[in-house]
Amino acid sequence: ELANNLRKYLYPQSNKAEEWTPAEKSFYRVLIKTYPGNFCVVAQALGTKRCEEVFKFSVQEGKTSRGEKKKKQPKAKKFGKAQQAQLYKHTQGGKKENKRPYFPCHHPGESCKPEICSCRQSNNFCEKFCYCPVDCRDRFPGCRCKSNCKTSKCPCFLASRECDPDLCESCLDRELEWTPESNSCHNVHLQRFNGKELFIAPSDIAGYGCFIGETAEKNDFIAEYVGEMITHEESESRGRVYDMAKSSYMFNLNEEYIVDAARMGGHIRDR
Repeated sequence: ELANNLRKYLYPQSNKAEEWTPAEKSFYRVLIKTYPGNFCVVAQALGTKRCEEVFKFSVQEGKTSRGEKKKKQPKAKKFGKAQQAQLYKHTQGGKKENKRPYFPCHHPGESCKPEICSCRQSNNFCEKFCYCPVDCRDRFPGCRCKSNCKTSKCPCFLASRECDPDLCESCLDRELEWTPESNSCHNVHLQRFNGKELFIAPSDIAGYGCFIGETAEKNDFIAEYVGEMITHEESESRGRVYDMAKSSYMFNLNEEYIVDAARMGGHIRDR
């Protein structure tokens, strides 16, 4: 009804209501990436087209496979040790470098190939948020550990990531509350806020400092370093100011972003 009313207003005496304007086409191409296959949601956002019209246009654009009969996707196979070893074979030292930001890949009906998969192009794993098939060979499978997941024998620890309750079924019980009796995994510090007790107090070196209030062993998790996520271009501008003040809180995150805790950050930053 909204689309019909808008069409009467925009095209009072014209038969061009069925045609797509350049602005509508551009807006459609942005929306279909956010709502793939949800033609009514796209139509509602456009306001000037009905669901059926959006669907027909998407078939012409080739952005949907609903015009064809889709093959039934096979069920995901469980990953064993050999499959996990194959997954890490093409990575340096068994690790992903994580130099590029992650964006879910989206290529319906096609397997992940370097020429079409954004994850492959950025040297990232495919994740559970990707639109690729569930049996994708590049999708991170989680771990099958039965220990504490604190050594390089754990695929998650090896890849510098925490265990995922949706993927790691052997070490986590998928409950909201973490209990040692039912969870052997200790690689969930960020998820569970399992940091050390910290205090801010005057420092003998300069100004205030951050001090730990309990015993910590080697490789123990202390706290998460947080701050603004800025581009490298912005960091160059801020860096000149920080150099004059002889104080900087910036750390590289990847090839595109840097974390800066100068204006906003946590207790862990060096004061």
